[in-house]
Amino acid sequence: MGEPPDDSAAVSADERLRLVNALDARQRLLETMLSIQRSIAMKQPLQDLLDAVTSGTASLLDRATVALVLPVPGSECLAPVSTRGPANRADNPFILDAAAEAITSHRIVSRIDESDPNQTKTIIAAPIVVRGVAAGGLAAEIATGQGSDVDQHQVLAAFAQQASLALTEARVSEAIHKAQHDAITGLPNRGLFLERLNQSISTGNKRLTDVTILLVDIHRFKAVNDSLGHKAGDAVLSAVAERIRSTLRSSDLTARVGGDEFGVLLEGAGTQAGTRIARSIVDAIRQPLRISGRSVYLSACVGVASCRTSSAESGDLFNSADLAMNRAISAGPGRIEVFQPHMHAEILERINLLDDLQVALARTQLRLQYQPLVDLATGEPVGVEALARWRHPQRGDVAPSTFIPLAEETGLILDLGLWILREGCRQIAEWRQLVPGIRLNINVSARQAMDPRFVERVEATLAETQLPGPMLTLELTESMLMGDPERAMVQLRQLKNLGVKLSIDDFGTGYSSLSYLRQFPVDQLKIDRTFITGAASSKDELAVTKTVMDLGRTLRLETVAEGIEDAQQLDVLRTIGCDLGQGFLLARPMDPGAVHEYFDRLMSDRQRTAE
Repeated sequence: MGEPPDDSAAVSADERLRLVNALDARQRLLETMLSIQRSIAMKQPLQDLLDAVTSGTASLLDRATVALVLPVPGSECLAPVSTRGPANRADNPFILDAAAEAITSHRIVSRIDESDPNQTKTIIAAPIVVRGVAAGGLAAEIATGQGSDVDQHQVLAAFAQQASLALTEARVSEAIHKAQHDAITGLPNRGLFLERLNQSISTGNKRLTDVTILLVDIHRFKAVNDSLGHKAGDAVLSAVAERIRSTLRSSDLTARVGGDEFGVLLEGAGTQAGTRIARSIVDAIRQPLRISGRSVYLSACVGVASCRTSSAESGDLFNSADLAMNRAISAGPGRIEVFQPHMHAEILERINLLDDLQVALARTQLRLQYQPLVDLATGEPVGVEALARWRHPQRGDVAPSTFIPLAEETGLILDLGLWILREGCRQIAEWRQLVPGIRLNINVSARQAMDPRFVERVEATLAETQLPGPMLTLELTESMLMGDPERAMVQLRQLKNLGVKLSIDDFGTGYSSLSYLRQFPVDQLKIDRTFITGAASSKDELAVTKTVMDLGRTLRLETVAEGIEDAQQLDVLRTIGCDLGQGFLLARPMDPGAVHEYFDRLMSDRQRTAE
């Protein structure tokens, strides 16, 4: 007979097999962990990483059913986002409950599931921690008796840690993306644009290659946003972003750098290429958009700046493009301006001039001159227009065409306009003692007219100077009224309630919409001087001017011709029935003292005529 089996040898073989299996499992676990970590480092898609976690867990736990659960956005409920195993087991309530308990208790939990009469199962769940907070759970359903509880817990904890790393990296990446990108268009924002610009210049300087940026301003976006609403405005921005991208190379960068401003970074492209692309952008944006069931028409202005020097700075290049863009905006919709060095000197000059204008306004260094408005039928003055004048201590006389637009652009026009209103009304109130019927005309800028406090300030000035409302005429431009017709209508009606008269200045140079002209409560049309100049020498210009006069009479509006400089123009205007006239032929702008003498002389002439 043979020798009985050696029990100790059998035990030793089983132990060796167990150790080999354990080592194999640990090797597989280590390799899977390293694979997942490499994928995280390579910024693989989050879903791929989570699937790798559940797949690895199921493999190490002998094909267990595994579910990785996360909170449903906007809800307290949990839902599987990645599963392995039978589909009908992944959303098992026992698995979700175990995951919820692991999240709440912040520890690994183990439960027995006896719902299946054929086989008892163990459910183990581990919390997934992101920045110290349990943000999800990894749960596995395992047939009871498979493997060691300690091994199962360790495996689940290890894979939960990998899920934590993946989610942490994803949230950090998401936070960084949100911090560097515009939420509406998805484009890089100003900060990321400047960062990329700095990198491009550094690289370009080493290679001595060109770097060009474009700054694109969207004309009329605010009007669209205000009229159609912010949702439509967001849709417009997204559509504009897509149109800009469609004109570029895949290597070019587009960014939203401001409310209605976009930036474009062109590496390896000079001024000529930048200008060509800018034209493509302008043409693309000019095409109508269909937003909220309406056709929306936009235009753009573009500033172009390039550099090819080892001393270039990203901030300098951006500022140069910004200066060029502002120059393009001033020139009108659809314009493209390339930065030139003299623009820096001009902007510095504007800044210095603005500082001086603020000082002049604070120290009352400005003055008003007054130009009479004359009744063309009688030759008698019926009013005066107040005109701001500025004599600078060093610069001499600064033209209104220089400092008025500057004040308008910077908002200083509100203070300047208020000073003109108060000083003009005070002076007219004084002159009314000599000429009771004298009226005052004052030009009002768009910013003034749309200022919520403008009507209140007019009312306070009239009360302070005791000037009757009908003695004040405010001159507005057509373009100002048409910029925001509804708001303009509200302001004009409130002014009319004060008795103030309203005039449309430079009529014929703006929108000239007859329908709006009928709606606005205006009293006077002031015909632009270009029509007056041509009326005396051209039959066509005369016909146009006569048509405007006829329009004024039809609408029962007083008509005023400005810029009358010779007798022939005066005769034509009298012939076609113009009511009032203004110009050098009739009277030049005068200082207050000269105006007083002007009225004294008229009064004396009347007395002599009466005698």
